[in-house]
Amino acid sequence: MSTIYVPIDFTNLSEVIPEGDDILYSTICRVEIIGISYKQKRKHKSHVLITNSGFAITNSLRKSNLELNFYPWNNINYWKKRFFKNRFASVKYRTAGRLKCKVSYDSRFEDKASFNKRRSTFGIYCKELWLKNNQ
Repeated sequence: MSTIYVPIDFTNLSEVIPEGDDILYSTICRVEIIGISYKQKRKHKSHVLITNSGFAITNSLRKSNLELNFYPWNNINYWKKRFFKNRFASVKYRTAGRLKCKVSYDSRFEDKASFNKRRSTFGIYCKELWLKNNQ
């Protein structure tokens, strides 16, 4: 099932998606990345593409300084239970610190009612993909 809330070509993020992997979800999230030490903390709005094998995020939405990253689902060590709903997760990577993604509302692409419904199931959708890839 494809769920596209933001156009896939909103940024050039699809360039980092592995060949043959289908894009299942496209949205905008507020992303917080915490490095190995808590001093390495960064927050920004990001375009997010979710596939069967992982997810891709940008370092910002500014086109002049756009960095693209793809993270396979099997790189996530754990998933905090309290973030199953409106957040993508609070996840810990083997090589980095933590990442939190919270789905964002943008009136250009959806109305408030549809956003509230989507927000309540977003984390659960992503967790199912994570579980499927870690069996």
